[in-house]
Amino acid sequence: MKLYAIVQSVGAYAKEDPAHASIAGIFTDEEIAKKVKLCVPGSEIKEIELDKVQLGYYTTALELFNVDLKELQERKSYGLRTHDELDKECLMDADEFLEDSETGCFTGDDGHGYWATETEVSRISCFADRPTWATHVCWYNK
Repeated sequence: MKLYAIVQSVGAYAKEDPAHASIAGIFTDEEIAKKVKLCVPGSEIKEIELDKVQLGYYTTALELFNVDLKELQERKSYGLRTHDELDKECLMDADEFLEDSETGCFTGDDGHGYWATETEVSRISCFADRPTWATHVCWYNK
């Protein structure tokens, strides 16, 4: 999704008063953003792409702060969240689940499940291909 921000510079009336950026509005419709821009003297429209990280920041974050931004974004896309009490009760080893599902113990008629780790569950169905990070399944019987 793209957003359109109306950005203007505020301040810098004197040397000791530095300018700073101010956002006059953020819109999902570019045409509306253009109309609002007309009302904000000296402003410009900046196109914003949500959740986009510039390539150089991946390396910087990893090298300086030991933060893997790529992994964080991937985890977000899986919908991973910390287990609640029900998830903990329904947690099982992924290899055991796969063995049992091959023999017909688990089918979509019996319930549903999601790929998980020891501490988090995703939004990815356990009947989809197993992600490399998935060590467990949360299986919810009907």
